[in-house]
Amino acid sequence: MENDKLRRHRDILENLFGLWGEVGRKAGLLREEHGLRFIRQEGLWPDLMFGLHDRFGDWEALREGVRSGKYPMALALAEDAVLGTKLHALGYSKTSTVRSMCWDSKWMPGPKIHLARIERVYNKEKLADFAHIASVSFGYEILPTMFHPFLEDTGKVRMYIQEHGGKAVNCGLLFLDDNGGCGIHIIGTLPDHRGLGLGRSMTEYLLKEAIGLSPRHIGLVASEGGARIYSKMGFEPVGHMVTYRFGH
Repeated sequence: MENDKLRRHRDILENLFGLWGEVGRKAGLLREEHGLRFIRQEGLWPDLMFGLHDRFGDWEALREGVRSGKYPMALALAEDAVLGTKLHALGYSKTSTVRSMCWDSKWMPGPKIHLARIERVYNKEKLADFAHIASVSFGYEILPTMFHPFLEDTGKVRMYIQEHGGKAVNCGLLFLDDNGGCGIHIIGTLPDHRGLGLGRSMTEYLLKEAIGLSPRHIGLVASEGGARIYSKMGFEPVGHMVTYRFGH
């Protein structure tokens, strides 16, 4: 029987993969072959493959697809030693590892006033701010058009920005998946406004919003540094996600 920690880990990663899939589907870019989901748009976000599992067997098709340029160079999956060995044999190298974290419901965000105004993104002007902040924060280009379909959709994908000194400097996103889970994603701050607690205030705000939606679980993925911060906000580490890149 699957233990609770592993189940939560898989739920959180499926939420993240679901976000990529939903964005790709709305943009007409999501593809699926050999049981793998992928979005191919070189140099833009998202441009990766996801959903590799331990029952996958079409390794030669994967290698040829990547070599030909049909498949993205990057591949994200739950940490798995056996799959990692097979990917290394194909010519992949590990490029990053992040933690999946699940909110344990014992810690609650307080009623304190946030350091700056946070608002939901409902128009293209604010969406351009969101995409700019996210692009600068994470180092890859995110086109505002990828999120245009969600401006009028009050359901699955909800974007937020935060202002400081009259300027939009921080961003975040909630994703509600088909299994009733809620993920906190794309928490980013412009470099010259870091260290002011804006990332934490955005996370607390999104956590409050998520709690109000009564999801089955609330999760996120974080770097080791980010995990130390989120652990103080009631998030418990439940596993790891690894990203590999072909020929790296």
